[in-house]
Amino acid sequence: MNRIAEILREGPQRRLAQADRVIDLCRKMYPVKGLIVSPDITRAFAQLKAAYPEIEIHSYPTGATAEDWEVPMSWEAVKGIVKAEDGRVLASLDESFLMVAAYSEPVNGWFSKAEIAKRVRTDRNHPQSYSLEHRNAYNHALVDWGITLPDAVWEAMPEDGRFHVEIETRVKPGVLQVASAVLPGRRPETICLCSQFDELCNDGQSSAVFAAELIEHLKTWKDREFTYHVLLVPEMFGTLFFAHHNKELLDRTVAMFNLETLGAGRQWTLKKALRHGGSLEQALEAAFVAARVPFAVADYFGAFSNDERVYGWPNLGIPGPALQRHPFDDYHTQADTPDILDRKFLAEAFLLCELTLAILEANTILKFNGRLPPWLTKHNLYFDATRDPERYRKFNSELLYNIDGTRSLLRLANEIGVPIDALSTYMDQFKAKNLLGGRPLTFAELRQGA
Repeated sequence: MNRIAEILREGPQRRLAQADRVIDLCRKMYPVKGLIVSPDITRAFAQLKAAYPEIEIHSYPTGATAEDWEVPMSWEAVKGIVKAEDGRVLASLDESFLMVAAYSEPVNGWFSKAEIAKRVRTDRNHPQSYSLEHRNAYNHALVDWGITLPDAVWEAMPEDGRFHVEIETRVKPGVLQVASAVLPGRRPETICLCSQFDELCNDGQSSAVFAAELIEHLKTWKDREFTYHVLLVPEMFGTLFFAHHNKELLDRTVAMFNLETLGAGRQWTLKKALRHGGSLEQALEAAFVAARVPFAVADYFGAFSNDERVYGWPNLGIPGPALQRHPFDDYHTQADTPDILDRKFLAEAFLLCELTLAILEANTILKFNGRLPPWLTKHNLYFDATRDPERYRKFNSELLYNIDGTRSLLRLANEIGVPIDALSTYMDQFKAKNLLGGRPLTFAELRQGA
C-alpha cells in the first residue's frame, strides 16, 4: 500500500495524541509577551527546545543588520495603568499583558480622550477584550506610547474627561531568536514548514509547536524523498534575518508551507502562493479532496499574511501556500489562549499536512514504457465501458491518453478530475507490472508545478 493510502486508512488516535501534546506545551508557554525581541520570547524558545531537542536556536544580536533591516532592542512592559480623574483604575497591565502596545515608549501624564485616541486600539467586535497592537513594533516611524483598551471601557470614558496614563518599560540590548531544524531526505530540495512564534496562541505558538510535532512524525517516514526544514520565527524579522544568513538553504528550498491558526477558526482555507500552481499548492489542494475535507480558497494577499511574504519576495521567488482556519474571530484579542484550541481541528491539520507531503513525495512525471498501448484486461486494469462507464471514461480514456511524459501525477489528477489517492493506487498497478515509469520533478517543476 502506498503512503497516501496508509494515511487515509489510519484512524485518528495518533493524531489526537499529537494534538494533545501541542495543546499541553502551549499551556506551559502561554503567554509569550512582547514581539520580535523580548525576555519572554527567549524563555518560550527554551521551553520549545526542551520539548524538541533537535531544534537549533539561531541568535542575532540587537544592532545586527540584514540589508535594510536591523534587530531592535529587547523590550518588555513593566507597568501600565490608566486612571480616571477620581482615581479609579480603568485598565492595567495586571489585567492583560496586551494593555501596553509592544515597543511602546514610556509615559507618565494626564491626557484628554482626544489625545489618547491617537494612541489607543480597541475592537468593537470584542467590547470586553484587550487587543494585540503591533504598529509600534513594525512601523519604523512610530516612536510614541501606545495602549489597547476594551471597547466597552473606551466608550464609557467621558469625552471631556482627563485620564492619567502611566507606562513603564524595560529596554536593553537583546537577541532575535529563530528556531530551526533540518530533516534530510534523499534529495537536497527542501520544503520549509514555517510558523510565527510570537503574538498570541492560535495565532502564533500553537502552529509553531504543531510544526515541531509534525517534523517529529516525518522522522518515521522511511526513504523520505525531500529534505524538510522547520522554521519558527518572530514574525517577519525572524524570517528576514534567517534568510539573509542561510542563502544556501534558501537556494535549494522549493516551497514554504506556512501554518497559521490551525486550532480555531471557522473553516479550512488554502491560501495560494504569489505565483499560483506550484507543486506544494497542488498537493495541498489534492489533500483536501482526498481527505474529503471542505475548504475555501484565498489568494496570496487574502486571509492572514505572514512569513510567506519574505520567501515569496520576487528576488527570492519561493512559493508559499498556507494552511489556515479563517476567519478566526478571536484574532489579535485576549481570547486567543490555549483554551480555545480544538484538538479535533489540530488532528485534522496533521492529516492534511501529512497527506500534502505524501502526495508531494509521490508526485512524478509519468510515461509509458512501451510504444503501444498495454492490454488492460490482461493485467486487470480495465473498467468495463458498459458496467462502469464513469471509470472507463476517466481512467481508461482521459487519464491514459494524457500520460505523455510531460504531465505529473498531480496535474493529471487535476485535469482529469480524479482524486489523487484513487489515481495513485491505479498508477501503482501499472508500475508493478512494469508498464509505466517516470521521473522525479526537477527543481523548477517543483516550484512552478508540472
